[in-house]
Amino acid sequence: MHLEQAKTIHDWQSASNLLLDVMEYLNRQSLTLWTKNQLTLDGLKNQYKDGELYLARNKEILEGVVFLQEKDPYFWPEITNRGSLFLHKLAVHPKYKGINKGNELIRLTEQEAAKRGLTWLRLDCDDREPLHKFYQQNNFKLIDIKRINQFTVARYSKEIKSCPSCS
Repeated sequence: MHLEQAKTIHDWQSASNLLLDVMEYLNRQSLTLWTKNQLTLDGLKNQYKDGELYLARNKEILEGVVFLQEKDPYFWPEITNRGSLFLHKLAVHPKYKGINKGNELIRLTEQEAAKRGLTWLRLDCDDREPLHKFYQQNNFKLIDIKRINQFTVARYSKEIKSCPSCS
């Protein structure tokens, strides 16, 4: 698997389709996470800027997506210095569930942070046990659980060590 920055509207549409598949998979398990309006092409374009969408591909097959930002004033208003990479909507297609693709995607985001010379990965996620377990198994530390407007989120961070082979 490798991480590549989205370049075309087709890349954005592919990411939307993957995220909608994940949403439907979670909804079937009564684990509602996102709304359809958030995940349509227009919804994603309203939330994120060009350059923030990354695709996780294995050869030509799209296996996952993640949005990477260097600032997040909504969920992390206290972090004002450059030095963090914020992960959003990290997702792997349901057909790859259980084969460590999520862990692999985390490793790729760590490498991207190191390439950028950043020292922290930070994220917010829904406050639910499977997500806590996933991020803690990937060595993220729980910072807090906060109510931010209509969301109750668990905020996690992880220090990134320098990566000489990443430059």
